Amino acid sequence: MSSQIEQITGIADLTCDLAQLHAPYSNHVLELIHFHRVDDLYPQEIPAPIYPGMAHVAFFVDDLVSYMKKVESHGAKRLGRVTKFEDGNSVYYQEPAGSFFEMEENHPNL
Repeated sequence: MSSQIEQITGIADLTCDLAQLHAPYSNHVLELIHFHRVDDLYPQEIPAPIYPGMAHVAFFVDDLVSYMKKVESHGAKRLGRVTKFEDGNSVYYQEPAGSFFEMEENHPNL
């Protein structure tokens, strides 16, 4: 079975280290991700937020399927599959201008 990071990015054999920083006075989370062996696996850049210096923003949504339809109708392209994480279901997208974003449903801190 594929790992969660493989599922959400759509990239086989991808692994990472992840740290989440939570501010005690807000619901904001800073997520730091270090993807392993990216240059070995993908020496030519592919459209995914996995390279050093790249980033994505995440949005908490109440109805993931509805928002997926909406962003896709505006030209966003899904990178992998909807993936079940401990905090809820998430999915990665790339919007038409090239930026990456994530949508997450059922976050317990909302």
